[in-house]
Amino acid sequence: MPFIAAHGGSTGLFLWERHAALVFELFTRYPHFIADSSALLIPNRLGMLGRIRRAGFLDRLTFGTDYPIPCFPEILIARLALKRWIAVRRVANYFDRQVELFRALGWEPSSAPFERLMAARPRPGPARTA
Repeated sequence: MPFIAAHGGSTGLFLWERHAALVFELFTRYPHFIADSSALLIPNRLGMLGRIRRAGFLDRLTFGTDYPIPCFPEILIARLALKRWIAVRRVANYFDRQVELFRALGWEPSSAPFERLMAARPRPGPARTA
């Protein structure tokens, strides 16, 4: 059965993600388990993106958004070169800015994990008649 963990499986705690180990175990055990990237660019969830990257599971992350909740380029000023940060900050479209922030953090946003998940799901058979 396909399953998508919202917000990358993040609990939203600044320094401690109590479910990170479980999320990584589920990635390992279940090929139809993925997570979305929604909310991973707000301050209290950004750490989960780093944990997912360090654990080697970026390929299990599908693009998602929590629009209209904004992404925060300001929190990344210390991580990005000033020129790159200014360029990202100037992107007017919310969704394009979110994609550019993910790219600046080393992840190419994609819907491919979701598409693979949907392609692998069981299809209902023909209706039975009595």
